[in-house]
Amino acid sequence: LKANRILKNLGSSSKGGSTLRRVLVSFQFIISIGLMISTLVVYKQINYLHTKDLGYDSEQVLSVRLAAPDTPGIMKGQMLKIPSVSAASAVNLQPATGDSGATFEITDEAGETHRDIVSMATIDYDYLDLMGIDLLKGRNFDPDFGNEVSKIIVNQTFVEKYGWEEPIGKQIEIGEWEEGEEHVFTIVGVTEDFNMLSLYEEVKPFAFFLSPQFNWGPQYLMVKMASENYQATLSQIQTAYESVEKTRPYSGIFLDDYFELIYAQENQKAKIYLTFSALTILVACIGLFGLATFILQSRMKEISIRKVLGAKMNDIMGLISKEFILIIFISSLIAIPLAYYYSQDWLNSFAYRTSFGVDVFIASVLITLLIAMASISIQALKTARTNPADTLRDQ
Repeated sequence: LKANRILKNLGSSSKGGSTLRRVLVSFQFIISIGLMISTLVVYKQINYLHTKDLGYDSEQVLSVRLAAPDTPGIMKGQMLKIPSVSAASAVNLQPATGDSGATFEITDEAGETHRDIVSMATIDYDYLDLMGIDLLKGRNFDPDFGNEVSKIIVNQTFVEKYGWEEPIGKQIEIGEWEEGEEHVFTIVGVTEDFNMLSLYEEVKPFAFFLSPQFNWGPQYLMVKMASENYQATLSQIQTAYESVEKTRPYSGIFLDDYFELIYAQENQKAKIYLTFSALTILVACIGLFGLATFILQSRMKEISIRKVLGAKMNDIMGLISKEFILIIFISSLIAIPLAYYYSQDWLNSFAYRTSFGVDVFIASVLITLLIAMASISIQALKTARTNPADTLRDQ
């Protein structure tokens, strides 16, 4: 048997076509691995958004839109008559709906005066307790202290920005009020930081005032539900609302559901990435299967000779798989830095973001590799099991 005569012209006529096939399949796997990495990063960020501590408790809190600023007291009283409602509080700003602010004149610890626009919300006495916003220093608003409309509660970031060692008792002047309104406020409490906006934005200096101080009347009523029988409680809440408000239809949403709406675009993006990842991997595997068929047919004689010379099934499978593993490896080297750059750029749109490391890259490559190997395994096994006599009969 003259092995050199059998092998001398193998692949000579189709070398260019084989190279083109390899390049095309490699390109498909670059896209597949890149999309797989991006998909895993998007899902990690979405999970991070859902689990990050916002600094307040949004669970079982229903936000009811108020029609008129002069009805919150009556509306709140009606809500508290419902047995499964544990608390209610009026506020002018629902978490993550937007921002409101005013110009504050503040003297920092070094004695320098600043005029800054500071985010703020007007609340009632029960808001901090209902939302589970913890105080680090000082106290909550309390009607027993008398003139609370001239008091203010700020967050930790507010204190840190102006370098105060002891913020309680500091006075802040707020301009642009109507004549006769209080415009000098005294800090009575400092809360832990909380994220009143979405996680696209960093925690800002924030201030709470009592609602009676402002022309900005309460626009929302936060209702804390104690029962898990949501449907019955929601029906009672709507009935209570309609007993007070006759002109504006009832509109209420759980804060958790509202946050889902905020990040719906990211959820949709994750689904799109997952779909395209699956499709590109499928297309790449089809291309890989075609390439495998082409290569195995062109190397059939070589494989047969190796079997005649004593090569075992594992040796043949290793020989067949090695080239395809190399294709995926090279594709990974190109896809990983591209996907890393894109993923980091997307994550930078969030003020608070997850981190990802080599586990994401390894998982993406392994998933792609396993699917690819599965797609060619049938053809590879068929070739490895071929009787050498059938291939070399006419040689």
